Amino acid sequence: MICYHQAEVLKKVISFCSDKGLGEGEIDQLKLLMTEQSQIESACLQLNSEYKLNKYVRENFGFVPPVQYDLNRNSKHGKYQYIPIFQTLEKLLSHDDVFSYIINDHQSGENNLRDFCDGDLYKNHELFSSDHTALQIIFYFDEFTASNPIGHKVKNFKIGAFYMTLGNIPPKYRSQLYTIQLVALCMSSLLKTHGFKEVLQPLIYDLKLLETEGITITKSDGDHKFYGSLSVVLADNLGAHGIGGFLESFSCLRNCRFCFVTRDNMQTQLYCDDFNLRTEEMHSAQLKNLERDSSLSSVYGVKGDSPLNSLEYFHVTQGLPSDLAHDLFEGVVCYVLTNTVESLVRAGLFTLEDLNDAILNFQFEMTDVSNKPTTVQKTLRNFNIKQTAAQTWCLARFLPLIIGGKINRGNAIWETYLHLRDMLFYVCAPAIDRGQVLFMKEIIEDFHESYRQNYPNDSVKPKFHFTLHYPMETLKFGPLIHLQTLRFEGKHNYFKELVYRTKNKINICQFDMSNGSVTPVCLLKDEYQEFLKEALHESTEVYLANSVSCNGIKYIKGGSLIRSQDGDLFCFNRIHQNNTRTIIPNKARITFKTINPSTYSKYTSYTSEHHTITSHRPLSPLIRTVTPTGLSATSHKRSGKSWPKKYTFPVESIPRSVQQQFDLKQPLPKKEMRMFMDTLYLDITKYDGGLYPSSEMYEEIVDAILGAHPYLLKVDGLPLVSVRAYWKGKLVYKFGNSRKRHDGNLPEVVERKRKKEKEPERKEGGILTWGLENYSPSQSISEDEASINSHKEWMLREWRRSEPDFNILDMKMDLTFPSRRSLILKEATVKEVIQEYPWLQSHRQLLREFVRLGPNVRKEKTERILYFGDDTAEETQLELHVRQGGPYSGQQGLLFKVRGSILFECDTFLELICGLIATIYAFNLVYPKLMQSTKNVFIPRFYKLSLNIEDQIVKRLCGHSFILVGIHL
Repeated sequence: MICYHQAEVLKKVISFCSDKGLGEGEIDQLKLLMTEQSQIESACLQLNSEYKLNKYVRENFGFVPPVQYDLNRNSKHGKYQYIPIFQTLEKLLSHDDVFSYIINDHQSGENNLRDFCDGDLYKNHELFSSDHTALQIIFYFDEFTASNPIGHKVKNFKIGAFYMTLGNIPPKYRSQLYTIQLVALCMSSLLKTHGFKEVLQPLIYDLKLLETEGITITKSDGDHKFYGSLSVVLADNLGAHGIGGFLESFSCLRNCRFCFVTRDNMQTQLYCDDFNLRTEEMHSAQLKNLERDSSLSSVYGVKGDSPLNSLEYFHVTQGLPSDLAHDLFEGVVCYVLTNTVESLVRAGLFTLEDLNDAILNFQFEMTDVSNKPTTVQKTLRNFNIKQTAAQTWCLARFLPLIIGGKINRGNAIWETYLHLRDMLFYVCAPAIDRGQVLFMKEIIEDFHESYRQNYPNDSVKPKFHFTLHYPMETLKFGPLIHLQTLRFEGKHNYFKELVYRTKNKINICQFDMSNGSVTPVCLLKDEYQEFLKEALHESTEVYLANSVSCNGIKYIKGGSLIRSQDGDLFCFNRIHQNNTRTIIPNKARITFKTINPSTYSKYTSYTSEHHTITSHRPLSPLIRTVTPTGLSATSHKRSGKSWPKKYTFPVESIPRSVQQQFDLKQPLPKKEMRMFMDTLYLDITKYDGGLYPSSEMYEEIVDAILGAHPYLLKVDGLPLVSVRAYWKGKLVYKFGNSRKRHDGNLPEVVERKRKKEKEPERKEGGILTWGLENYSPSQSISEDEASINSHKEWMLREWRRSEPDFNILDMKMDLTFPSRRSLILKEATVKEVIQEYPWLQSHRQLLREFVRLGPNVRKEKTERILYFGDDTAEETQLELHVRQGGPYSGQQGLLFKVRGSILFECDTFLELICGLIATIYAFNLVYPKLMQSTKNVFIPRFYKLSLNIEDQIVKRLCGHSFILVGIHL
């Protein structure tokens, strides 16, 4: 509408100017001025759709997408969201100011306590004391209601929220809401049914990795590695007891998480040093006893072990500090103010009306204006002072100025209040000297004595008892005011506002996800856990889905698979089910291959051959794959050693299972071969230049392998030259793959990538290189995602036409070639590629795809082209078939199949072979091992042959054919 309005206005202005006699040049200038796009319009155009806005936010605002888990597939409240803490930390540390606070700690002098880093826990901490850059993660848990807190369905909208912030940041900045990061959101009912252990499992996994492997942050001066762990866990008393594994009933025998005091002794023990504090050793012993007798739970005040205790540097007996907001300002202070005001009013010193008038007329200044207390109720019946925590703190501080003039000197009730007020100033101090902590201890004890004397009939509530531990906690954690929960609770308002504004109260914690869900293995039945042990390896979860598609085949719950064939008899297996969904291990081994070609027309079933699939959902922290030898980007610590004159085989580092195969002189199975290659990679990369070995270094490594184990020279009867090429090829492939997957962030690898990107693809007068396996051309400047999708839609429609337009088709295939290569490099299967680009089933387009790859293969070295993979690579099933009657029976008699599906048909054997080679290149397929057994299948006279279509292409392919090392039909 706006554009239409602008066009109309422009038309009228031009008409008006023409009537006034302006020249054409002036009118043209006026058009340019009126149609020129302003900066505001340009900015709005870039954000004029939800997709563009979301994309901009992801790219520019450090958005970390949540990962959804499902713990209860029979309930709509079984899903919860986890925001990967590793990604959150990476975003935080990418900010220079945060990074600076990590590098430069803010510890105070010897006797000053200003933050956690000044406390005894930090100084005696195994990690923090030895590494001041270690990440001090402050974790917080609380439950809040996303709707009317007094409604009859309030429990249905109660949410458990987990937040975190970094204790390395000074407290004055840490109190800002934007420094508090969301970790997880779940319904409170889920915590009650499944417990903290299952909900926090992804977080615990990430924290263990942070403790052991750390996180690497790349800055302009190089890579910086940080380790970290939980420093403290903040929560109200109920939340702290729940997440810590303590009883959540405060009327039980032992209701203190700090000491072992009983409910009765709590009434009489009023001194800070009277209590037997809980320790890790005590807690562990109690847990062992609980395993034998669960009824001891009420005796110990412990209901079970906390999942946080599985961390190396954290224990709940040492890491759950008191919360001043709930202990004092929503507890002790409210009780004392209520009793004080009620007692003084009953004594006739003033009335409630006098107090309310004094509160209303008192001149609060500056920051106290926003937290000034409200008036109290007007009668003493069920009298109770109800204020927010901030208002309570304000009233407690200013009450002597508000009403103190009416109190006679020496009043015992008033003295108790004054003891409390003195205690508040010390407990809430942002910085305190260690000597002043001793004085705070005396003030707290004086307050308890005075309160017991003046209110003998009041029982000592747990919150009163917790204050006796404040001196000890201040020495351990630093000033407790920096560990209160008020700022974290302020984060709840954002999510409450979302619920209110979206008017949505259904599945509040659920986001749009795929058809499946992640489930920890420990939640499955015992028989399923036993069945999945071998397939899962290091993974600790499975993916539950209603169906799974692999290579074009859809597997559904209750479906059957052919396991084996004996003549005309088939053995079937049924897909396992768990409740209503199929169990798919995150690294499942699903097997299939085409049956004997002679029975192809009779049967259409599939039996199995190993094929590894992985889920395409966002990477979960519980499924990070780890190689058998622990190969990872953080495991390479080069010693700077120079390459030896003669490389020595690392016998001492060989895994036991691999050494057993060597001792028995047996070929290495796939698993052992992978472990052996990992060992070599870890050993060789310790040397200078080990990440990118030269050809001579590879030759020396092969010499070491074959010299230590000569029986490895015998590989399917191949000559020595071929065996050496085989091992060298495996090493080259292994190093290239490991650099890409595990060491891509190392400076040496990054620098190589930058140099490679700067180098032109073709050097004039030099040898053309392909880099086939990772060949990814840049997208045309004329194309974007929308245009590529449009081309794909057009080609899909054209595929269904009987008379397609080949000229336009060739153009669109050329334009979509970069997108197609990107899809292939993401390891998409042939089926998946063909579903998006069905024209690759055309023999003609396959040959043209070979041309699009670019260079003349006759100028390339064989090792730059051939890709045999290693034993872990899946060998693609390629089949060449001859129809009954032969190729001269009047119809196309030659078929080419990939994994049992016909890719194309042709008339001549030469077309078939050319299509075979083009397919291997176009889809990045692994060459079949049969092609490694013989040489020179094709002879030079094929150069002279030609076909009616794509003559030059066939000649080029035939020129390449001499490097093929074998094929059997």
